[in-house]
Amino acid sequence: MTTNGTYVGQVTWRGVAYGLEFARYENGRTAIALRALDDPADVERATVNVSEVPLELDQILIKDIDENEGMVAALVGAGVVADMGRDIPVNRYHLRLCRLLRPAVVVPGAQVQWDGRGYEVVVERLLDGWPALVLRNPANSGDLVRATFHVPCVPLRPGQVLVRYLRLLAALTGAGVVADTGKSTEVNRVTLHVVSLTAPVCRAAAVAGCDITV
Repeated sequence: MTTNGTYVGQVTWRGVAYGLEFARYENGRTAIALRALDDPADVERATVNVSEVPLELDQILIKDIDENEGMVAALVGAGVVADMGRDIPVNRYHLRLCRLLRPAVVVPGAQVQWDGRGYEVVVERLLDGWPALVLRNPANSGDLVRATFHVPCVPLRPGQVLVRYLRLLAALTGAGVVADTGKSTEVNRVTLHVVSLTAPVCRAAAVAGCDITV
């Protein structure tokens, strides 16, 4: 799992209250971890990343046996995922296929060139209502690039998001997906650039249910 998880809500599992942290694996898939509210060192990983298993953008694999027993029920009860009722055999385990209850909307006509390939732009609604951008290769749904970061403690205006890499910022602005505000902020010694979503992306974000002004 990547180390820049975002706290976006909470869930009770085995009688303990946990904060929900969303992040991305290196292949772009969604990762979910639980961090105990009364003991931040107590971290439980809910998802498992298996690149060989084809998944849609809003699908995840959850380990719900052994030390993780009851994880699916807890996340379903918290309104985080929907249980798709299917087990995926991986080695000696069976992983539960679930769907994230975070709408994802493709921005019509938007395409970003990245590493020599063309990606469509997908807007996700985070659990706190903020938009997040993901680049998806239409020829390979597993080829995902996390385009934006979300840091709740950084004050942003509606329609603004954070981009880390200058090369990615150039690709997004060149494709008319975002507009560079010229502002930046530093989080854990990492510089994040403040950008504004363009009108077509804002409209897609509104369809996804994001808290945004169109």
